[in-house]
Amino acid sequence: MRLLVTGGSGFLGANVAKFFSNNKKFSVKVETRRDFKKLKKQLPFCSFLKFKWGSPIDIKSKLKNIDIIIHFAGLNFSECEKNILEARNFNVYKTEKLYEIAIKSGVNKFIFISTAHVYGESLKNSVDEEKLPIPTNNYGLLKFITENRLLNIFKKSYKKTQLIILRVSNVFGAPVFCDTDCWNLAPLDFARQAVTSNQIILKNNPQIRRNFIPMKQFLNILKFITSKKYKSYRNIINIGSDWSPSIKELAKKFQERFRKLFFIDLKIILTKKNKKKISKLHYFTKQKKFERFSKGKEEINQELDNLIKFCSKAFR
Repeated sequence: MRLLVTGGSGFLGANVAKFFSNNKKFSVKVETRRDFKKLKKQLPFCSFLKFKWGSPIDIKSKLKNIDIIIHFAGLNFSECEKNILEARNFNVYKTEKLYEIAIKSGVNKFIFISTAHVYGESLKNSVDEEKLPIPTNNYGLLKFITENRLLNIFKKSYKKTQLIILRVSNVFGAPVFCDTDCWNLAPLDFARQAVTSNQIILKNNPQIRRNFIPMKQFLNILKFITSKKYKSYRNIINIGSDWSPSIKELAKKFQERFRKLFFIDLKIILTKKNKKKISKLHYFTKQKKFERFSKGKEEINQELDNLIKFCSKAFR
């Protein structure tokens, strides 16, 4: 199976590229703006390429003999908030053009990595794919716009290239590259704070509730979706787990795992007063075939432990 991972040096992209390249059934190409030589050490079984994103001819030449594309490339949350016009140009229009070229190139599956942020105001209580998206930030809004534009292309193309849109919640785990721009994500931020200062400072509302999914679960879901056996009549799938703690509960979970690993009690510091507790969040998909991936307390603990150990080695 010939797989292309765009944005393959980022937090999720690099983990995905590493995971699939360690499987002999896959030949993995990584599209990235970074220096190939710096990436080769951690991704030794991958080949690398750069797109000239403004050149459809260049992109088409590099999509020859590709079976599956997993598309991560794009401006991240903070970049979208700073410059929505630049983000729209890449995240929406460049993604749209890539999918059109993928169809013409005979790619079998195009997997677009969207986000739970598309739900915005609706991200509370029970959230499946039928919940009405009400984006509250540029990142979620642009992802939602991109989803709809891709779906329109999919229908007009007579469904030649299978389109799979994954609304992914908060994936946590160790990055492949320490210098990846990912340390503002709550679990990674908490892990780094813990090993560098033996404390966790909560800068935002501690009662905010989010769904978190271990990296291992996310990778196994992608493995299932990329298999030849996977067929689905649904284009949009919520990807999450059965673990939706508040930010304060997440910090306490780190406190528990850190004590078990190093016999040290982390101090949790609140910079804002506790606000009204937010209702429970159940983030799930209506596709029952994914139920076996959503549960796993031990996987959560193991992923947190691996993340803490990674940070201990990298930052201590």
